[in-house]
Amino acid sequence: MNPSTLISDRRYGATGRHAATDIAVATLRLHLQRAARAARTWLRTLHSRHELRGLSDYELRDLGLSRCDVARETDTPFWRI
Repeated sequence: MNPSTLISDRRYGATGRHAATDIAVATLRLHLQRAARAARTWLRTLHSRHELRGLSDYELRDLGLSRCDVARETDTPFWRI
């Protein structure tokens, strides 16, 4: 093996001929994990806003919220947290 063909990147622990592929796979995995985390956050936000909309006036008053507050929050797009 020619030493000039070796690629080394300690951040990903990749060395050798397949280092570029290893780095690409690690990068893709990182981006997929971030996308999955964002999707879970968006789903939790949607669920929370749906539950908030279903609270009674008594429960909202207990939380110190008004129907106007709930409308403002639940009308916000899910990607705006």
